[in-house]
Amino acid sequence: MPSYPQVIHMSREDAERFIYDGCFAIISISDPGTPEPKFAKNKQLLGILRLRLHDVDYVPPEANLSELQLYDEHIARQVVQFVEAHLPHVSLILCHCEAGISRSAALAGAIALRVLNGKSGARKGVPNRRVFLETMLAWRNV
Repeated sequence: MPSYPQVIHMSREDAERFIYDGCFAIISISDPGTPEPKFAKNKQLLGILRLRLHDVDYVPPEANLSELQLYDEHIARQVVQFVEAHLPHVSLILCHCEAGISRSAALAGAIALRVLNGKSGARKGVPNRRVFLETMLAWRNV
């Protein structure tokens, strides 16, 4: 029976201090215009997918979309490809966003649902619906 990685989510601050003994990968979500997170040096860190997007799950019709960087199907496909590429090599996938409440919770929940049959993932927060649904839709086409 194959072994699947643990999936966790946390805040940017916690992710920058995160230490892990096994092989792992990070999906890093930052707000547009903020500096990139600086992660602790670790030879076991096999990959980082860096994303910059606003924490928006609903866009009202009158919103100016040119001012927003939204999670969309293109980004969701990047996430799915990143996870699929790292699954055989890691024992942990860490998802982080600025507060560790919405975007990272949604990604951890979607990854857990798809890859782990919901056995781990989002444990706290209020998952961003746009991030969760776009990720699940992208996996449907894999």
